[in-house]
Amino acid sequence: MFCPQCGTQSSAELKFCRSCGANLKVIGKAITLSEAIARSDGVPAKIKELVSNIKISQVTDEVSRAMDKMNKEIARTSEEHRRERRWRKEKTAEERRERHLTKGTIKLFWG
Repeated sequence: MFCPQCGTQSSAELKFCRSCGANLKVIGKAITLSEAIARSDGVPAKIKELVSNIKISQVTDEVSRAMDKMNKEIARTSEEHRRERRWRKEKTAEERRERHLTKGTIKLFWG
């Protein structure tokens, strides 16, 4: 095995490189894992096949329909809210001033 940091050759039994101190055990495991993946029977191809089977267009259509429905609901409720606000009578400045004075006086005496 060669050390990837300094390039010196060392035996497979060593855990650390004698010249730079790199952890050869971890590097050895990574090398054996990469070799196992390379020897495998097309696992990346199988993953690619599984991912390609997902219907992205169907999902996006469902999401767009849900978003449209939500937008319509928001628009409907905001229109209802505006209609409810219109039912209330708009008060003039004089009426607001009178209400403020009477409510303010009552609150002043009630504590």
